[in-house]
Amino acid sequence: MDSSKIKAVFIAVVALFAALYLGITAATAQFKTILWVVGGVGLTICLMLGRRIFLLLPFMAGLSLTLPLPGSFSTGLMAQGVVFGFLLLNLLMRRLPMRGGVSELEVWWFLLVVTVVQAYVRNPVGLNIFGSGSIGGKPYAIFAATTATALFLSLLRIDPKDLKLWVTLSFTGSILNFCIGLVGFFIPAVGYYLGASFSSDSATEQEAEEGQATRVAFVRNLSVGLTTWIASRRNPLKAIFHPLWLPLILFSIALAGASGYRSQIIQVGLIYFLGVCYWSGVKGVLGSILLGCLGLLAITILNLAVPLPANIQRSLSFLPGSWDSSVVRETGFSTDWRVDMWKEALFTDRWIENKIIGDGLGITEAEYRRMKALKEGDLQLGRGGRGMTVQQETMMINGNYHSGPVQTVRTTGYVGLIILVLAMIRLAVHAHRQILRTRGTEWSSVAMFLGLPIVATPLFWCFVFGSFSGGISGYMMGMAIVRLMEKNLPLPPYMVGRREAYVLDRTLKTAKAAG
Repeated sequence: MDSSKIKAVFIAVVALFAALYLGITAATAQFKTILWVVGGVGLTICLMLGRRIFLLLPFMAGLSLTLPLPGSFSTGLMAQGVVFGFLLLNLLMRRLPMRGGVSELEVWWFLLVVTVVQAYVRNPVGLNIFGSGSIGGKPYAIFAATTATALFLSLLRIDPKDLKLWVTLSFTGSILNFCIGLVGFFIPAVGYYLGASFSSDSATEQEAEEGQATRVAFVRNLSVGLTTWIASRRNPLKAIFHPLWLPLILFSIALAGASGYRSQIIQVGLIYFLGVCYWSGVKGVLGSILLGCLGLLAITILNLAVPLPANIQRSLSFLPGSWDSSVVRETGFSTDWRVDMWKEALFTDRWIENKIIGDGLGITEAEYRRMKALKEGDLQLGRGGRGMTVQQETMMINGNYHSGPVQTVRTTGYVGLIILVLAMIRLAVHAHRQILRTRGTEWSSVAMFLGLPIVATPLFWCFVFGSFSGGISGYMMGMAIVRLMEKNLPLPPYMVGRREAYVLDRTLKTAKAAG
């Protein structure tokens, strides 16, 4: 009996027992029954995917839900654990095609691992039996899972068509995330059980009546996903004059504006700007700047005639315009609030003990007790220590500075920050090369969809918004994606320097011959 028949028999037997169990529990434990059904469907999908189990990653990352389960892990993190486990089983059974090799990206991967490991060795967490004074091992477990999965993924030999499917699944996941978030927005109870993050900073009833800005989280994934999808397939500068593409561009920008996050507008604008750079070069860049100014002028005039919702004005408040003065003051206070935290973290010795090589991802027992005391006080708008609010002091303790570089200094020090930023830049260079390598071929949209966010990351992470965990996990998974393209796309390798024109010419000829 071959493996496919064995797999079918196994699934049938498991399904039979599952049906009996669910029939018994459906009347007494509905939520538990739903979890079993979802788990069973997930296991079946994993078994059906087989060696293509890695395709779970883009879909679950795009879905980006946090289900109400122990640990509060996101769907993306859960997918990493499942993918690593199944790939490891396939490797042990010698059924996993792999293609080795060490490139510059793996060297940066190793250096990043060293920066985290040394921080852990000096400040171990989860080892209180040995006298450790720090707690909080979950971030290290997440880092280990992401690092191992990314390395495993970078070694795979796959069908190039799976990269096209990767793009489709990622975009589909972001659409589904938006739909679930929309349900959660109108029916919060349903959204909670579906893991939807439909509002990050909900306003009180009084704030809502006064029209103060709120921030809506569930629109963020789709705004970035749709923007990247458009920029990878059409020149945004020309698409705005097309009757079918223009509504999609406006919708992506509207989603970013509705989020209430200034960083969201910047991220969407940056991806469109990079798309124009690749499609049109310098002339396109100048044209996009002109159109951007005209668009901002039009929005300003519209806001004078019909005031925009407060959350949209909040998203645009960093730009010149006719925004409500209360919104501008609130966003200015938010910026000053963060800058104060950064100064406190970097220029005092209270929050970061070792700024050279970092304090690691955990917190001390004394810091944990202080956080607990602040939480039990339930004084969200009260005062913490050193003239800070309770919320501000809590964020200072757990290192949530709303700044990737500052949080990295806390975790792995200035040494780790330099290594991480250089790694991001080099990864962006490699992603850029894959975009150039595929230009004029059927793989161009794939490389741009996968590569544009990577190219944008160093600038966005350093100067707009980021976190240490987001930055380092972004590098790990970005490395895996770039290596998959380098190893598996049926095109000549990218050559640096004088041979670039020759390689592009060969690429075009190869594509024409194949198609």
